[in-house]
Amino acid sequence: MGRRDSQSGRESGLRYFLIVALAVALAACGGAAQMIPASEPPAMRAGEALVVFMRPSNFGGLVASSVFDVTTPETRFVAIVYPGQKFAHAVPPGEHTFMVIGESADFMRATVSAGRTYYALVTPRVGVWKARFSFRPVRESELGGSEFASWDGSTQFVTNSPASLDWARQNTADVNSKRSEYWADWMSKPAHQQASQTLNPQDGKVTAAAAAPALAPRSAAAPAPALPSSPVVPSDAGVETMFWESIRQSTNPADFRAYLEQYPQGRFAPLARNRLAALGQTPPPVPAPASSPRSSVEQSWRPAASVATKRADVR
Repeated sequence: MGRRDSQSGRESGLRYFLIVALAVALAACGGAAQMIPASEPPAMRAGEALVVFMRPSNFGGLVASSVFDVTTPETRFVAIVYPGQKFAHAVPPGEHTFMVIGESADFMRATVSAGRTYYALVTPRVGVWKARFSFRPVRESELGGSEFASWDGSTQFVTNSPASLDWARQNTADVNSKRSEYWADWMSKPAHQQASQTLNPQDGKVTAAAAAPALAPRSAAAPAPALPSSPVVPSDAGVETMFWESIRQSTNPADFRAYLEQYPQGRFAPLARNRLAALGQTPPPVPAPASSPRSSVEQSWRPAASVATKRADVR
């Protein structure tokens, strides 16, 4: 009888431990920073390429994977990608480097040509407390296959929300720390492994009539993009532009009202009011110019001390 009670106690303790661990993982995964489902796939603009990050696998549960563009010293937030979602990131033709973060960070290089759409799977791996993630480029030979059709059909396009952009701002220091810590691991990978995590010009699907000539892929031994010596906060104009790009094709009036609430005198405020009028909504009145020399964009930022105290655990 005592042995059975002891075993039952151990099982109860294990269940409690698993429940607590799950709660911690879900609290740290950015679950509040939900993305917005897109009503239609994004349109490609002339002279650009699209890189679609897709996550068809449910492995890793609700743990979020966050994707960043680290082509330049400034770490640019791209999207948070949950299972069953995909996000299209517009880039100019040329060489780019991307980073995905979960418990750790991993990287992918891409050399893209204008007028093409490229695909990369966000693939989860087992971590200590929650999933780690890597990129898996989709090759040209796979684009017409049934497996790719399954990946594409089981994922929905999403766009960024004010919550996801705010999450990126609050976690700037942690994200840049991950970038610095794990870039050395990427550079230490053998050349063939780096090549397996590199999108090549021919891997893209031609989706525009005027596609630029393919560019030569970057050598695996090429120098890494320069890393910032201290955490880099995205520019005010950059955050506003990301917000606008995430809603510019929306048909939901609430998206444009949310933009105007945050940026009443923003760069795209006239366009937002025009979209509201086109959707049959009455735009809010144009505010009087602020007397303060600081722009409304600058005032929308939290103080650096507040950001530091609200850093989320992205490990």
